[in-house]
Amino acid sequence: MSDPNPYPQPKSDLDIGDVIKTSINLFAENAVLFLILAGVLIGIPYFIYSLAMVGMIESIATGTSVVNSGFWIWNTVGSIVSTVCALLLQATVTIAVVNILNGRRVDFQFALNQALRHIVPLFLLSLMLGIAIAIGFALLIIPGVILTLMWIVAVPAYISEDIEIMDAFGRSASLTKGQRLRILGLIVVVAIISIVIQLVFSVFTGPLTDPFARFTFTGAVFGTALQTISGILSSIGGAVLYLRLRQLKDGTDVGSISSVFE
Repeated sequence: MSDPNPYPQPKSDLDIGDVIKTSINLFAENAVLFLILAGVLIGIPYFIYSLAMVGMIESIATGTSVVNSGFWIWNTVGSIVSTVCALLLQATVTIAVVNILNGRRVDFQFALNQALRHIVPLFLLSLMLGIAIAIGFALLIIPGVILTLMWIVAVPAYISEDIEIMDAFGRSASLTKGQRLRILGLIVVVAIISIVIQLVFSVFTGPLTDPFARFTFTGAVFGTALQTISGILSSIGGAVLYLRLRQLKDGTDVGSISSVFE
């Protein structure tokens, strides 16, 4: 018998189980569309990048080549492209999730077009987040954890509320206030699940402790599958977390949130 309420409403505090359950339900009911979207935005670029790196690593291992500027340039370009594609996925999924929870038909082309319109400020926002959090972790780790918890929904807030980049930091801090210990618990649970999944995939890709293990053809194939699945699940989870925090903080229903996309 199906669950009569697959997307339960939040309680007075953030419910970790609710966020996870709602995310899983959303993925299960729209798996084909979400996987196609993640495959295009995450899977294909990652696979191309991995295959190119496989060739470079094999040349270095056989002594026919050395680690040179080309290796680092390709690695840097790959990282930038991966970041942009991940942001596009997160923004597109956020728009799609808001519409799904509002009972509307999901137009993934419209959602992707909306995400593309914001890609430059999204990249700048992501860059600022990354630098600030990295500095925080360099300062005895704790500041980095605090900043991560404060700004964890900055990207969904920016794409959903039509606000300025700098306002997204404050908006995320406001939404997460009073819920950060619960968010930390959610991150720990997700991290444990992620580690288990990575351990399963490591049977095919090689030990997690070997940074070059994934740069084989087999590693590229299974690594692409892992990146695609983890990318879509984390994007859905981030959108659900934002929506639940918005409902808790503002008492806002999903319908009013989705009006920004009309």
